[in-house]
Amino acid sequence: MPRTAAASPDAVLNLSELVTRAEHAVTSVKDRELRKIAFDRVLTALLAKADLGASMPRVERTSYERGTSPRKKELDIGRIKRGGAKQYLEDLLADGFFSKPRTIGKVRAELASRGHSFPRTSLSGPLGLLARNGHLRRRKVQIRAHGRRDSFAYTAI
Repeated sequence: MPRTAAASPDAVLNLSELVTRAEHAVTSVKDRELRKIAFDRVLTALLAKADLGASMPRVERTSYERGTSPRKKELDIGRIKRGGAKQYLEDLLADGFFSKPRTIGKVRAELASRGHSFPRTSLSGPLGLLARNGHLRRRKVQIRAHGRRDSFAYTAI
């Protein structure tokens, strides 16, 4: 939460006067939400006209709010990792899903059963990357379900 540096008494007086004027300007508005919006716009206009400049209180942000806190960076890193196809495939790998050879269709069906739907084209790249990085083995297999077609099966190493 931002902390406000000590403001001069004149600035607080001017600001409270502007707030009072804005409140008075919107008293006739009956709808609560509309009154909030009108108050915000009127106060913004009054503040722009008043040009309080240096007399306005300065807002000091904490290191957490600035994003320089080690804890904030740690949390942000965790959030960045979650979500993409690669992360969900790594989760499948950790769960032992690739203990048997799995085609992209089976991988896609498993991800869909976990609530993550991806087109095949979004899975082939991350699967290939996991194979290149040595986490999965990729072998060409023939699928006879739709005629003779080659596909790849992925297995954990």
